Amino acid sequence: MKGNSIWKNVGLYALVVFSHFILFSRILASCLNVLIEGGSELLILLIFALVSALYIFGLWKWYQKGWKLEVKKTKLTSTIWLPIGLLVAFIALQALVSGESSNNQRSIEFFLELFPAFVFFYIIFIAPIIEEFITRGLMAKYLFSKQETLGQTLLYIALSSSLFSFLHLPSSLGQFLTYFIMGSIFALAYLTKEDIRYAIALHIANNLIASLLIFLLQ
Repeated sequence: MKGNSIWKNVGLYALVVFSHFILFSRILASCLNVLIEGGSELLILLIFALVSALYIFGLWKWYQKGWKLEVKKTKLTSTIWLPIGLLVAFIALQALVSGESSNNQRSIEFFLELFPAFVFFYIIFIAPIIEEFITRGLMAKYLFSKQETLGQTLLYIALSSSLFSFLHLPSSLGQFLTYFIMGSIFALAYLTKEDIRYAIALHIANNLIASLLIFLLQ
């Protein structure tokens, strides 16, 4: 019975991931295609905002229903300021050390120059919320709802951060590790407060700073 429950949860989580790749990613691509063909950026932005809000609402209801995250507090997960400190250090290091841009980064820079309002809205607000639900919140719900040992917590952080990295299309080991570290910080934020909103807030702050740097350096 327990084995059946595990496979059921794996299947449900796979459905979550597929909803992103099959549904939401196609909606985003369609909006960008319409913009490239000369569609109104304001109109497309409004439509995209509405569709995104509906999708996020669905993820939120899906995430909330019928469970509670339980994390055994350790030195790693008991300090709510640790993720903030790590994120500040990570951003500072990124600013000092230049590296090859990932496919995701190059796409953002390309579309940001063409459609700044749409891209800013997506990467600062929509992407962080959706990515945190998919790679952190719902993975925890279906696969790691009870983290009773440090090993379980580290495995959760590793898997969620790996998925987060792959979502950003890394083309080298260095790029994979960059997103992996970023994802680990957001995962740690989620676990320290057991509240997905903390991870979302840090993710938004990170993307806002990165977007402003891209915009100013163009």
